[in-house]
Amino acid sequence: MNELRLQPQIIGEGLRKLRLSKNITLETVAAATGLTKGFLSLVETGRRNINAKDLQALLTQYDSSSALFISLLCGRGAEPEVIVQKSKNMLLLDGKHGERGCRVLLARPVGTAHEPEITVVDIAPQSLLTSDYTIRHGTIQGYVIAGTLLIEFKGDEAVARAGDEFMFDGRRHHLFRNFTEEPTKYVQFFLPE
Repeated sequence: MNELRLQPQIIGEGLRKLRLSKNITLETVAAATGLTKGFLSLVETGRRNINAKDLQALLTQYDSSSALFISLLCGRGAEPEVIVQKSKNMLLLDGKHGERGCRVLLARPVGTAHEPEITVVDIAPQSLLTSDYTIRHGTIQGYVIAGTLLIEFKGDEAVARAGDEFMFDGRRHHLFRNFTEEPTKYVQFFLPE
């Protein structure tokens, strides 16, 4: 994902509440994630945006997930038009639209960090879903609805085409790419450990 389409104040407040609920200090989070205490403080006060990679690192420290985090924010009266685009109970997690963008829809809100996440992902031609390798603690599996999906691992790769299924350990460093001139769409199931 690129930048989450959330107001920085809403993200920051949610992250602060989540951190405090786990009784974790900014110093501890900074040491565990490699982010500075100053940056974390600016994010929590809504004065800095956070990218999806750093957000995922924080949520991992708090035993949460992006799907749970967004679901909780939406349930707390956050402004839906800023946070999500709702369509039949689907929540827009990422919305960089246009020629070279991606769109990630959470198929249903989730209630716990250990609940399976189901997302529908659209990747524009010649685009990356994430700009860097990511890891997730659990199993990632999916089904390609249209186009071609390249799953890139450090030192390896796999190609899945329309009608293909895929599954791998999310702890492997990975990224998703559409290297073709056609859009790619797939459904992903993430089963947390």
